[in-house]
Amino acid sequence: MFCPNCGTEIEEGALFCHECGTRVAKADPEPKEEAAALSEEIRAEEQTEPQPEPQPEPQPEPQPEPKTEPQPEPQPEPKTEPQPEPKTEPQPGPQPEQPAYTAPVNPGAAATTFYPGGGIRQPAGPAPLRMLKECASSGSFIAATVAFTVALLASIASVVLLRFFGSDLAIDIATKIDGLFAQFSADINFADMISEFLSSADVAAVLNPLRTSMLISQLLTFVPSILTALGLWLIFAASKGTDPQRMGTGGFVIIKTIWIINLVFICLGYLLLFGACILGLIFMPRLGELISNVANDISLPVEIPSDFGATTSGVFQILMIVFMVIAAITAIFAILYPAKVLRSVNTALKTAKTGQLHKKASAFVAIVLFLITLNSFSAVFMLFSMVSILKYVALLEILSVVGTMVANVCFGVTIFNFNSKFTQLQMQR
Repeated sequence: MFCPNCGTEIEEGALFCHECGTRVAKADPEPKEEAAALSEEIRAEEQTEPQPEPQPEPQPEPQPEPKTEPQPEPQPEPKTEPQPEPKTEPQPGPQPEQPAYTAPVNPGAAATTFYPGGGIRQPAGPAPLRMLKECASSGSFIAATVAFTVALLASIASVVLLRFFGSDLAIDIATKIDGLFAQFSADINFADMISEFLSSADVAAVLNPLRTSMLISQLLTFVPSILTALGLWLIFAASKGTDPQRMGTGGFVIIKTIWIINLVFICLGYLLLFGACILGLIFMPRLGELISNVANDISLPVEIPSDFGATTSGVFQILMIVFMVIAAITAIFAILYPAKVLRSVNTALKTAKTGQLHKKASAFVAIVLFLITLNSFSAVFMLFSMVSILKYVALLEILSVVGTMVANVCFGVTIFNFNSKFTQLQMQR
């Protein structure tokens, strides 16, 4: 079979030319006719097959009608007044959350978190540590520290003024004495005598080095007080620290060291005193024999009894024993007071280190401070009576004594304040 358009040979029964695409002939209708005949035969067979008889459908049994209870009459709905719609203010849009920045943790220090726009927020420290900081930054402690410092500076100033103006002060005192003797018609001129004595070159060569050495020795005696004032100010500065988990202990350590040295020197002093008294009791009989022998060897107009030495040594022994008893009583208080102060300072030091409760401060120390203050009034009155003679030196000494009195009272108040807060914390636990 060939294409009528291009003459290409194509397969039999093809509808289109595979070369040019020209339609060659119509499709053969025979297959359609065969399919139609086959479908008719299938329909005829289906009609000749027997059909099943229809089954009767089951009838439902009659059900009893449900009893209907009378329904309540509908109640009229309450009238509701229309409520005004709440006014909604426009809310600002969601702000983007800013991440918090946490500073690196230092060894021994609490972590500090910085919040943008919110400042610094730190966890609260232990309650005993907060209590100690409150006491160290209280008004009574600040007043005690300031008063102690003022008293110390006034004492140092009076010593320095005596070194450089002591001669003029001595002449002024001599002039006052001359005025007193003049009232009794006594022709004595101490002022001229002292002035002539002090203006001598030989005397000046001896007195100037002596005054300098005395000034240095007196200033050295102020070293413990200077260190104590430094320790007090360090404690106050530590109470104002920003770290709630810790408190500086440098001030407590300085004061503790000073009181340990003070207690050691007091004990050594009393040991030497009692040692000398015991040696005196031991050698007193030998001293009585020595007195008797000397009395017998020397011809005196008065007859001396033979037992004079033994009697004298016995009297001295009795006086020595009385003196030792009085010294023992004073030693008890002289050692007990610094020991109690040392225990109170050590208690505060442990609280600052550990942040835990330990012991109360010694109320005995506060009571002794109040008694010392009462006893100091006599010194103030005496110095006021000497202002006309000692002038500026007396004024500085008055300032020193008054400052010490104020410091003692304020320190006592601080101790009672510490004990009160300590009791409150114990009750809370």
